[in-house]
Amino acid sequence: MDVQVAPVEATEITQVLHATRVAMVYDTSTYTAGIAGRLRDLLTTAGHPPVAFQPITEGQGDFSGVISAVAASHPDLVYIAAYGADAGQIARLASQSNVGGGCLVDLAAQGPDFVGAATVPVAQRCLNSGVPPAQQFAGASQYVTNYTSAFHATPGTWGTFTYDSMKLLAQAVTEARGWSEAAVQSRLDHIVNYQGITGAITIEPKTGNRANSPVVILDVNASGNYLINRVWAQTAGFPLPTVTSP
Repeated sequence: MDVQVAPVEATEITQVLHATRVAMVYDTSTYTAGIAGRLRDLLTTAGHPPVAFQPITEGQGDFSGVISAVAASHPDLVYIAAYGADAGQIARLASQSNVGGGCLVDLAAQGPDFVGAATVPVAQRCLNSGVPPAQQFAGASQYVTNYTSAFHATPGTWGTFTYDSMKLLAQAVTEARGWSEAAVQSRLDHIVNYQGITGAITIEPKTGNRANSPVVILDVNASGNYLINRVWAQTAGFPLPTVTSP
């Protein structure tokens, strides 16, 4: 997944935020370490290697030493690749210490745990990579209506992707005329421009990944909810529903 996320983050940092002194804080877990390393390489290739590259361990609790090291590098942006509450604590401490001129948080943190630990005012000052909530996909309005009616609850972030995945699997099984693993995999590998509720889907046969995955840049609003950043959407040509970030 890091091969799909890191380029979006690098583009935001270099071409939209124009940050040149990025301090990176990352969890040493597999995904977060991987995304941090890939982003570091992209920034270095762009001519702006990170001024700090600070590891943490999940749940370590005390991040004061990390914040001190980041502050000493005099960054113009603090990038955080960590999970939930850890990322929120780091963002809050960086804000309290006036470290960096901005904050970009990787999608590993996306969710209420990050917002709660950061506090809403701090979370609002951070940009986030992530995936759109169901309500923010232009093609998912009927799904949202049906889900809310059936379960009397708001659909979660990943429900739209699960919906599309099941539709793709059902189509592949139907075309393969059965559950033969090789036949179903072959049909999945040949999916091109399938129109799902999360947008057009094409599968890369060599990796099984979705080409042009809908990784976006998000804001957090005053209610603590994630919304697609309007400036990013306009720059990337991402179709927005009527509700957008302020």
